[in-house]
Amino acid sequence: MTIIDLSRFQTLKEGIYSNAVLNKINFEFDQDHPDHPKWLDTEFVIDGHQIRDRFFVDGDDRFEKLVASIQNVQDDLKLESEIWSNMPCSVRLTHDAINERKFWHTHDWKWDSETYRQRLLKVKQTDKLSQGSGQGSLLEDVKKRSDEPDDDLFKGVFDKDGDN
Repeated sequence: MTIIDLSRFQTLKEGIYSNAVLNKINFEFDQDHPDHPKWLDTEFVIDGHQIRDRFFVDGDDRFEKLVASIQNVQDDLKLESEIWSNMPCSVRLTHDAINERKFWHTHDWKWDSETYRQRLLKVKQTDKLSQGSGQGSLLEDVKKRSDEPDDDLFKGVFDKDGDN
C-alpha cells in the first residue's frame, strides 16, 4: 500500500510557526558598488515548505527588525555560516501582495538560543584545536624540520650489514 501525504502540497497559512529553520542567508551586492549590499536573501523551511524572503538593506523596517532579533542572540553581527545555517527558529508568516504579486514575508523571528550556544562552543573548540596541537601546528613542525639540515637522514642505509 502506498500513502501519499497531500498536506505537504497545501499552501501555508498566515500565522506563527514554531518549527521553522533558517537554511540560508546571503547578501547580494550592487555591481557598481561591490562594497554596498542591495538586499539580504533568506531561505526558511516551514512545515516542509521552502520560503524565500528578501530584505532590502536601505529603509526596510523588516531588515532592521531581523538584525535586532539576531542581536538578541548574538552580540556582534558577524554571522558564521557554521552557526547560522539550519538555525531553528519561530517566525510569523504573512502573505503580502506587492504590485499584484504575492510574496511570503517572515516576521517576529525568535532564534533557538540553546542551539546557537552549542554551535558557538563547537566552533570555538574547533578553532582552538586548529591553533593548538591540531593539524596547523603539525604542518608547522614538518616545515621547520624540512628547513633544518638532517645529517642522519640516510644513516645506516648504506652501511654494510646494517651497522651504523
